[in-house]
Amino acid sequence: MIFTFELKGTAEVHAKIAEALRSMSGKAEAALYQEAEREMAASKLRVPVDTGTLRDSGHVQQPERDASGVSVTMGYGGAAED
Repeated sequence: MIFTFELKGTAEVHAKIAEALRSMSGKAEAALYQEAEREMAASKLRVPVDTGTLRDSGHVQQPERDASGVSVTMGYGGAAED
């Protein structure tokens, strides 16, 4: 048994998907950044404190998007490094 079919409306589907992606642009980045800020705040409650320099050096960088997705870099350093 052989079936044949014709798929119609693919251009419209592609347009709707593109529109949905455009409307979501920035929302993933914002959510990821917000969560990273929460994690950094919680981390600062647990970091060892002598002078406070290490704790105060905690930072969250702005989100970056590339072909593989969205990422946020967070860490300690800068003023605390020797």
